[in-house]
This record gives sequence, C-alpha cells and structure tokens, in this order.
Amino acid sequence: MTTTKARGVKPMKSPKPTLLQGAMVMMMSAGMANHVFILPALLRATGRDAWMCIICTAPIMLLLLLTMHFIAKKLGDEPLIHWISRHAGRTVSVVFQVMLTLYAVVNIFSTMYETMLWVRINFLLNTPMGITSLFLMLVCYRASSKGLRAIANTAGILLPLVCLFGFTIASINLKYKDYNQLLPMLEHGIWPVINGMVYVMAGAFELILFLILQSGLRSRINLKTLLILGFSVLFITFGPVIGAIAEFNPYEAIHQRFPAYEEWRLATVGKFLSQTDFLSIFQWLAGSFLRICFLLYVTVEMWQIKTERQKNTALLFICVVLVLIGLAPISDVYMHQYTGEWLYPSNLVLLSLAAAGLAVIAAKAGRSGDTRGQSGQQPGQPRQQQPKQRKLRKPRVHGSGG
Repeated sequence: MTTTKARGVKPMKSPKPTLLQGAMVMMMSAGMANHVFILPALLRATGRDAWMCIICTAPIMLLLLLTMHFIAKKLGDEPLIHWISRHAGRTVSVVFQVMLTLYAVVNIFSTMYETMLWVRINFLLNTPMGITSLFLMLVCYRASSKGLRAIANTAGILLPLVCLFGFTIASINLKYKDYNQLLPMLEHGIWPVINGMVYVMAGAFELILFLILQSGLRSRINLKTLLILGFSVLFITFGPVIGAIAEFNPYEAIHQRFPAYEEWRLATVGKFLSQTDFLSIFQWLAGSFLRICFLLYVTVEMWQIKTERQKNTALLFICVVLVLIGLAPISDVYMHQYTGEWLYPSNLVLLSLAAAGLAVIAAKAGRSGDTRGQSGQQPGQPRQQQPKQRKLRKPRVHGSGG
C-alpha cells in the first residue's frame, strides 16, 4: 500500500501572486483613497478648478513612476527592508520601518473611521460605530493573516466589478451633467490649484508602497505596468471630480461629505428603478476592505516577522487597538478638518521623503555595483563563495646522475 506523502519530500508552496494581481491590489488601495477619501478635501480646497489639479499632477506622477522603476531594478528580488539595511545601514532601515508603519496604521484608522461613518449616516443609523468597526476589522484581520496571495486573489475578483459599477454610474448620470460648470478656469488664480495638487499627490504617492510587494510577486515591476497603474489612479480621481462639479455645481459639491456617493443617489434606470445606491455599498466596502488588508500586510512586512504566530499576533493587536481608538467620541467635523489640513499633507511629506531616500539608496547601490538582490540569490543570505581550487604542482623530474 503506497502513501501519498513521500519521505523527505517537502510540501509544495503556493505560487506567488502575479505582477498583474499586485497591480490590482495597489489599484484598489490607492484608488479608494483618491476616488473617495481625498475628494471632499480636494473640492473644498480648490472648488471649480479641482479637475485642473489632476492634470497638473500628471508630470509629477511620471517622474515618480520613473523613479520607482529605477528603484525596482536595483531592488531585484530582495525584501525592501533587507535591501535598505544592506546598502544604508540598520539605522536607516529602522527609520524607514517606523515611517512606513506610522503611515500604514494612521491610514488604516482613517479608512476604518470614514467607512463606518458613511455606513452609519446612510444605512445603519442606530448601530454603534464600534460594532460595525469590529466586524470590518475582524474580516480584514482574517484576510490579511492569510498573506499576500489571498489579498491579491480577492483584488482580482473585486476590482473588475468595482470598475464595472463605476463606468455604469458615469454613463447613467450623463443626462445630469453640465460641463459648463467646469468653466471659467483659474477663477481664483493659480494658488488654489497648487494647493489642491497636494491632495492629489498625497494619494498618488502611495504607489511607492508597490515596491514592498516586489519580493512577493512572481515577476519584477516593469515600467509599462507602472505607467498603466499610475495614470489609471489619476483617471479614477478625475472621473468623480468632474462628475461632482458637473452634476451638482462646484458650490454644492464643496459642502457634500461624500460626493462620490451622492452621485449614486442621482442615478435612475428607466421608470421603475429609482434607487441604485445599493451598488455603491459593494464598491465602498470592497475598496475599504482591500485597502485595510493591504496596509495591514505592509505593517507586518515592514518588520520581517518570521513565524505565522507572531504575524497573526501583531495583526490582531493592531486591529484591536484601532477598534478601541474608534470607540472614542471623535467629532466628524474635527475628523473632516484633521484629514484635510493634517493627514493628507503629512502623507505627502512622508511618502516624498521615502521616495527620495529610496532613490538615493538605489543610486548608491548602482555605484557600488552590488547586484546581490538581482542575481536570484536568497535575500538575507551571505554571498556564497566559490571554493578555491588547489593548484597542482608539477612533479619533479630527477635527472639520472652521470
């Protein structure tokens, strides 16, 4: 009788996610931030000219993508923190760990709070936010504990549906849009546009976190993928901004708490289907779920925790602490002001410093000529030295004495 387990044969590991799946995860995370959360602050800061901020951000986005491609080539298959530690020292790597962990945790809380506030305002009026936050974070903990592959597979299923519903609402609401509301341009000068670019770049620069995923993907990040991803993020920011201004006029859009959701409340299909905003529930919860899962994964990946038990403990600790903080009586007016005046500008500063620091380290790695991360060698392992070959001595030929 034969057994299925052969002695000495290791179980097959699950294959890594593809580059496309990794890009889908980033699209869901950065897209949720730009499409939903940043929109109110952008409209409040810029008004009618909010759409111009996105166009003006495109050259900066191109520069960011080229920088990311340069860093990705130097990074190779090595985990980001190992690579930083090897080329810049342990102290610098700890600084990056603290910076990116702080970014991830603060934005997890912001995503959780904004989502649960939206749920309470529109659907579950009498349900405490603590209960809904607990269930959301429990699901996100479970998914993130399964690793990057589970998150990537989920993104591959949810993203096409989210995009389908997005194009659907844009098409249905065409009859309500008045594009004359977009003019005149520069109504209050150039400075509101420059101010609004801060919010657009704060969401766009989150793509720098894509470099953390490279060591967990089957193939390396290439320039074509980065260009498609980067300008897709700008496009999904452009759509709701144009829609909010053209459908509601800039003065009404400024005062809306969730403009992207209000666009769903306008949509009607024929004479008998007058409410389609239930589809926005799927869009919003899918985006928030993937964004929180991704940022939880980033938090744990930053510290290179080895065992599954330690990873799960760290994830559970973060989720519990954030739910407990969410129980505090935080005013929505204060939170709205905090995200607009402090959170997004701080995000931009932090991510810009991270991008600049990684570019400097990559340039240093290029000058040193060290390609350990690109040679397929296991990260964290010392360079293997080839055994020295002993030189063979020629045998002495003893001449015969005469």
